[in-house]
Amino acid sequence: MRVRPFFFICTMATAALCTASTFAGGDPCNPGCPEGALIEAEACGADTNGGCNAPSGGTSNCCTAWFGLGCDDVTCQDIVCGLDSWCCTTSWDGLCAASAATNCPELCPPPADPYEAIACGDSVCGTFWADGSFRDTDWYTFSLDTTTEVTWSVASLTGVAAFILDSNCPPFVIAVGQGACPTSVTYCLDAGSYVAFVAPNVFAGVPCGSGDANNYVATLTCGGACVPPACGGETTGDCCVASATPFCNDATCCEAVCAADPFCCSNSWDGLCASEAAGICWQICGPDCDLTCPEGASLEGEACGEDTNGGCNAPPAGTSNCCTAWFGLGCDDVTCQDIVCGLDSWCCTTSWDGLCAASAAANCGELCAPAGDPYEAIACGETVCGTFWADGSFRDTDWYSFTLEAATEVTWSVRSVIPAALFLLDSACPPFVFASAAGANCPTEVTYCLEAGSYVAFVAPNIFAGVPCGSGEGNNYVATLTCGGTCVPPACGAEGTGDCCVAGAAPYCNDLTCCEAVCATDPFCCSVAWDGQCASEAGAICFELCGPDCDLTCPEGASLEGEACGEDTNGGCNAPAGGSSNCCTAWFGLGCDDVTCQDIVCGLDSWCCTTSWDGLCAASAAANCGELCAPAGNPFEAIACGETVCGTFWADGSFRDTDWYEFTLESAAEVTLSVKSVVPAQLFFLDTACPPAILASVAGASCPTELTFCFPAGGTYRAFVGTTIFNGLPCGSGEGNNYVATLTCGPACDALENDECDGALAVVDGANDVDTFTATGALELPAECLSAGSSTIFNDAWYAYTATATGTVTVSTCNSVNFDSRLAIFSGSCAEPVFVACNDDFGTCGGFTSELTFDAECGETYLVVLGSFTNGVTGSGTLNITPSGECPSDCITDLDNDGDTDAADLAILLGNWGQVGLLGDFDNDGVAADDLAVLLGGWGPCD
Repeated sequence: MRVRPFFFICTMATAALCTASTFAGGDPCNPGCPEGALIEAEACGADTNGGCNAPSGGTSNCCTAWFGLGCDDVTCQDIVCGLDSWCCTTSWDGLCAASAATNCPELCPPPADPYEAIACGDSVCGTFWADGSFRDTDWYTFSLDTTTEVTWSVASLTGVAAFILDSNCPPFVIAVGQGACPTSVTYCLDAGSYVAFVAPNVFAGVPCGSGDANNYVATLTCGGACVPPACGGETTGDCCVASATPFCNDATCCEAVCAADPFCCSNSWDGLCASEAAGICWQICGPDCDLTCPEGASLEGEACGEDTNGGCNAPPAGTSNCCTAWFGLGCDDVTCQDIVCGLDSWCCTTSWDGLCAASAAANCGELCAPAGDPYEAIACGETVCGTFWADGSFRDTDWYSFTLEAATEVTWSVRSVIPAALFLLDSACPPFVFASAAGANCPTEVTYCLEAGSYVAFVAPNIFAGVPCGSGEGNNYVATLTCGGTCVPPACGAEGTGDCCVAGAAPYCNDLTCCEAVCATDPFCCSVAWDGQCASEAGAICFELCGPDCDLTCPEGASLEGEACGEDTNGGCNAPAGGSSNCCTAWFGLGCDDVTCQDIVCGLDSWCCTTSWDGLCAASAAANCGELCAPAGNPFEAIACGETVCGTFWADGSFRDTDWYEFTLESAAEVTLSVKSVVPAQLFFLDTACPPAILASVAGASCPTELTFCFPAGGTYRAFVGTTIFNGLPCGSGEGNNYVATLTCGPACDALENDECDGALAVVDGANDVDTFTATGALELPAECLSAGSSTIFNDAWYAYTATATGTVTVSTCNSVNFDSRLAIFSGSCAEPVFVACNDDFGTCGGFTSELTFDAECGETYLVVLGSFTNGVTGSGTLNITPSGECPSDCITDLDNDGDTDAADLAILLGNWGQVGLLGDFDNDGVAADDLAVLLGGWGPCD
């Protein structure tokens, strides 16, 4: 994976469109051009005010991304490729062109003046666009004579990225605003010249000609005098605590952290910055910790700066470069090179990296063996006073070996003023991790029940820089190994382990066969935690144990899938090519055996001819080389509305069977694909392209798993049926291989009533039925909601919840919806929503479902947004709401705290009937007839 530093504004985009009706019906996002406003001089489709992104004035292809190798000016090419070899070995992409613009200024001059001017108090009415993975960026320059608080505000129907930048190229990003409309960003700036930047927050979907979606109104407002935030500033936060603003209040610490991580002084002093401060600024952030070496303690044999007890990390005794990462091709010992590259061709075709060196250490015997014994011995009850360090992206790791005669509960405790990372390991290299802990505590501790045998206690700084030798107490630690009484080590099938089919916080589960099968596929489940992923894997591998109660009898009149288990005749876009050319499959050499196809593919992606003909190259060949890679026969089976098909699927050896069915609609219709199976099923509705566009998807372990989608027009579409797993279900797995699929087509469907905020449906404490099948919107959340590269809720549905208690409220789809969900909470109104909380994937919840907890005030109404992580994914299930606390009211029967005991309160009580501890359970024995009598006795206005 090629990792490049961020500096070019055009690389930033994560959000989807913000439709005008998301909150208030459109006016804040589409105000019209105000009287007296400036008009942007650049027409839609032009790029004259593109600032640092403006196209070069020269004609050399060095100055633009063209995705071949190198460029037509040898001098500039040598400069750029000397800085980044990617540009001459793989692709001359946008980053290479940007480097040329910076380093070859005579060759790639910018246009005359790629900026427009704006003054404090000005509004500008402009246009922008986003089409074909490109977007228009507009750059406005302004100057300040004194230190001033500046606000840059942009109103548009399209989601906006609004930045305040310095005047350099590449620019320094001073402040960022993204998301809801209008989007604004405020910052206190020193006197000087700056840039106000605006662009769509997307790269496609808003071509010129999109009407009001191409328009924006931007205003630059300059307030009074202010004090710019800076390291050591009075208004900045504690360096040791995360905050939403940049900088912190200790100048020395702040400057040191920001030298390592500039984000902390440009965007926000977030949790990572606070963690970095805990290590770098241990003098002010470290715990109050007595590091006096106790009487009778041992002294670590390794002095600070040495690495004699580095365990599996100890340097090898030999000098072969096979044993270290050197990033060339192959290594200097041919025998070892052949072993390693036979296991991982990357090491001989791309780079001898750290994984290659680790493979050499594991597979090349004495060639990479460490000098001497890289472990120190420690005994139960012993304390060791040692040193560690972290400097220049390296850290010292200390490995202590010990032996147990019987199963014993072991605690490894380390006192230090810098954050420590602790592990209990087996004695192999690479080791198996039994337990771990990390933190800035005094002490940091990890406890685990170990069988008799030999083990390793590991300690290291939990940082990689900022604590060189000579850092005083920051280099010291005091570690103690304590062995308690006998214990029963956790293991597959052991008493006290959890249900294999349910996520838990501890490793292993209670069914021996299932547990061993899952952990053979995913060792994490038996070393760290039996989390939601492990429970999902158990649902597939252990379908007899975890699968739903499912009748898979093939109904009378059903069709039979034409493909037998083990075949792949209806594999759709995944079907194997009919020809024998290696262009059509990943083979990881260079190029392929059909020169015409090779030239087409490598012209689109030079990687395929310079590095490896991988799966992406094979996919490109399938898409661009016509009949050469066409599947044999028709890889799609037909299915009609109302038809049921009894089929088989399988998953074995990292491959799975996928079945593709084609159907035709006469007109717009709501279509449901329902699949009964005892293993988790994955369903898609797709268009007819290869690769296809995903219209909707769902995955789950229910019977049936159902996918519903509103097709907007008649035409031909495809339904996909597969299992969510890639191994553990070979043909011959009985009912695990079978499914019964039914395609049901109804009339055109109505829009979702609560598709927008102003249609929010009421939800109450307890379980609420929810679905997002026809939801269409997309809502960009604040940056703190970023998860897996996205902070957008897609296909969102809106609900209104009136708090029935003052305290915390938990809102959850954990294991209760059949899609990858996201949740967010807002207070206030649709016109002026105030963000409260969000969650994407919660802890031990399976299926990437969600849960969040927020502080609520009794009687206040909150907006609950439920949607999905991926555009086009919808589903249904239950939204569970659990309050904690009570309403501060003397009128106990006024359950909604509106001053009256009335029908609304009766509805709440009846909705919680039989539940203990929920609203209406006045005597805490479950909502029943005696509670109903109390409520009816209090009917009417509260006194």
